[in-house]
Amino acid sequence: MSRPQRSWRRDVSRGSETGPSEAAARADRERQQAEREAERQRLEAIAATERDRLQLEAMRAEAATTAERDRAVIEQRRLEAAILTRRERVAAEREWAAAAAEKERFEAVINAERESAATAAAAEKQRVIAVTSSAANADRDRAVAAMEAEQRRFQMEQQRWATEERQREAQRAEELKRLEVEREKIAAEKERAAEERKALQAARAAEIERLLAVQKECTEERARRLLAEQQIKAVSSQATGTFPPPFFTLRPRILRLT
Repeated sequence: MSRPQRSWRRDVSRGSETGPSEAAARADRERQQAEREAERQRLEAIAATERDRLQLEAMRAEAATTAERDRAVIEQRRLEAAILTRRERVAAEREWAAAAAEKERFEAVINAERESAATAAAAEKQRVIAVTSSAANADRDRAVAAMEAEQRRFQMEQQRWATEERQREAQRAEELKRLEVEREKIAAEKERAAEERKALQAARAAEIERLLAVQKECTEERARRLLAEQQIKAVSSQATGTFPPPFFTLRPRILRLT
């Protein structure tokens, strides 16, 4: 057999061996690509689930903040109505202490929810990092970046809520201080009015006593004058031999002071 014929046969046999290996490589590449696509879809589903959970946590925290704000407004109005007297002021201070304790409890719950969300997000991040392969690094990085951005947004929202809550607390404190000042002014006005009323009553009583003393003196003076006139008339009657008409004592007029 000649040399060209032998080389042609080797080429034919080599081509028949190369065909199945290329098909297997292509099938392997398609399988790897399908695996990467499935892993990418799974990571996107995980990120979407985590994002929905964080949104649910934010909505729940916002609802709790709204309920707490409404309860604080109602509590403030009730305290404004109850702070007018000393006894009610003591009760208001007790209620204020209870409200402060409730606020601390609410802040503790918010902090616990925040830590729980951060812990869950960190655990999910670690799990995603652990289960992903080197072929899905780009998808994993995007999912992690999205999760971190969602966490940062949630933290910013929580900080905004905390700032607003502190501002509302400061406003409530200022309003309570203003109400306390107003209550003190009202109490001072009441005390001054009571003192003035007492002074007027004392002056009126002194005036009544003075008028009664004057009336008594006038009555006594009139009685003395009438007695003196009666004696003079009796003496003159005895001298002339005539008897005076009977003397009837006049009742003095009594002053009626109201």
